[in-house]
Amino acid sequence: MADLEVQTVSSPNSFPQTVSYGNNYLEKFRKHAEQIRRTMGKKEIAKVSSAQGQEEIKILIEEIVITGETRQQRYMSIADALWSRKGDAIVIRQSNGEFVTFLEARKGAALAWID
Repeated sequence: MADLEVQTVSSPNSFPQTVSYGNNYLEKFRKHAEQIRRTMGKKEIAKVSSAQGQEEIKILIEEIVITGETRQQRYMSIADALWSRKGDAIVIRQSNGEFVTFLEARKGAALAWID
């Protein structure tokens, strides 16, 4: 049962607010760019293959992490994943801050987020 425990943040600085990106970040950005754009209310993002597009996605991800609510709980095989949520946008990171994935709460992809 310990793996299912949720730690809720009372202070925004309780968890790391930094985001790092692994070697496969470009693949993840391509997969989630449209979701991130739509969920964050942006009209458009430059092409993901461009440095500008990658920077725009990073800014949106980091906005969710910095201004959203963060909890620590299991995500798939990551027992201590960091979940940061702002509205319907959820960023999943490893405990060291490395970006794992992006989920949309309203689509039911984040059932583990307990209000």
